[in-house]
Amino acid sequence: MRLVGTRLTRASWAGSGKPRESAVDFFTEDGARDALADEVDKRLRRGFVIVRDRDAVAPGEAVLECRVGPNRYLRGVDLHPDGGTLLAVIGLWDESATEICLIDVVTGLRRLVHSIPGSGVQHYSNVRDMYFDHDGTGVVYLLEKEVRRLDLATGGSRLLASCQGGYAIGPARHGWDGTRQRLLLMEYTGWLSNTGSLSGRAQVVDAEGATLFEVSTESPTHYQAGALSSSGRRLALLRVDRGALDKPSEIEIWDVDGRRLVKKIENSDHFFDIDFDPSGTLVIGEVSGRLRAISLESGELAWTFPDAGQPEDSSLHRWRYSVDGRFLAIVGSGIVDLFTAANREPIGVRLRGNDGRRNHYFQGLAFSDDGSLVAADFDGRGVTVHKL
Repeated sequence: MRLVGTRLTRASWAGSGKPRESAVDFFTEDGARDALADEVDKRLRRGFVIVRDRDAVAPGEAVLECRVGPNRYLRGVDLHPDGGTLLAVIGLWDESATEICLIDVVTGLRRLVHSIPGSGVQHYSNVRDMYFDHDGTGVVYLLEKEVRRLDLATGGSRLLASCQGGYAIGPARHGWDGTRQRLLLMEYTGWLSNTGSLSGRAQVVDAEGATLFEVSTESPTHYQAGALSSSGRRLALLRVDRGALDKPSEIEIWDVDGRRLVKKIENSDHFFDIDFDPSGTLVIGEVSGRLRAISLESGELAWTFPDAGQPEDSSLHRWRYSVDGRFLAIVGSGIVDLFTAANREPIGVRLRGNDGRRNHYFQGLAFSDDGSLVAADFDGRGVTVHKL
């Protein structure tokens, strides 16, 4: 298919046969673009993929677009450290199973490598998160009460860690450090309206599941969110008191190797989620559509983005730094904008869902280790991989 002005031309052929073409003219260019988007959407839902040569596209353009198929939804994505393979975590609508699939970024070929029995309860999955390990030879996945590693060469799965209460979901997220050698796990202890699940225990384990650090809190205080620094040597935990939600909560900074509390910072902004900047010297949170960075050394506000002279971005839902520390992704309603991490300058790249016009909500984002590719999951229906 090709679109020139208001004319949409379709061509089809079999083998080495001569292409058969048909053309439709529209009254406006917008109408023609919508028609092309509908045609693309229809074919993607039927199992086709769109692949483009990485060297032939501009930064921000997609090199791979695909859908998960009927009666399925996308639970999460990750990129292999070298960017060559996409990890797609696909759930069945009846929650009878969760599929672990690998998709070749160059060819679009999909391969089912593992299937996890589901909960059988619609809208409730027993799979929390899933990531490639440090060298991409395995996949680490979190179930309701277990953390397991899938060996991609043998197909074998082994237990790394477990807990009694179940692993948390929502802002109390889990995740690797920058080298994928240390994993943060947070155990579920309760639920707080409008913020998600709470955690009573935070644990840092190595790639083999050995506990490196562990800290607990007792009710009425809970950990609402946490994050590892890129080096894995610092842990930030957001502690809230369910009995005094009108008062500022605290951000605790822990030395993982020394197993000691380094600093407490008053969270007067009432962050719901936190993360480190790439340097590990700032802790980041979001308030009313603005990111705010607090210095770990002084405990004072270092910067706000957008700053006070700019309008708030009310569509800001989440943010993520690239693994190599070069980019900051701001995830909004249907778009992802990319900025330099150092000074938060736009790089001129905006990601959208594959049709480019519907109000998609991006649910997952993953960078390759070198920052050359970013994968985005839109609406749980499919994924696009973009060049940076």
